[in-house]
Amino acid sequence: MPFQAPRLDHQPEDRLEMAARIIGALRLFGGEAHRRVVLDYILTTVGQGAEPKNVEDAAIACFERLAADRPHADALFFRRFGPGSHRWSLGPAADRSMTQADAPRVLVRA
Repeated sequence: MPFQAPRLDHQPEDRLEMAARIIGALRLFGGEAHRRVVLDYILTTVGQGAEPKNVEDAAIACFERLAADRPHADALFFRRFGPGSHRWSLGPAADRSMTQADAPRVLVRA
């Protein structure tokens, strides 16, 4: 069996894990919030050894990859005020419970 480095809670590199953190933050704030509020909250949920800039970059990249400019059935996230908006919102797909079986269908997009 090949060596696998242990996953550390303070290094949320996995898209699924980061998407779950964003969903949790947005649900906490009623389904939408300014990007800075979401990032600040996510930083409180990772371990102390995490580099804040790396966590923020990972969260922004995750959101950008999975977000739409308008809500549609498969959107996990969307920008409330369209392209360039820093108002992050949960999309309809985030309302469905995300199981491991659902996650690849929702999270794997070209």
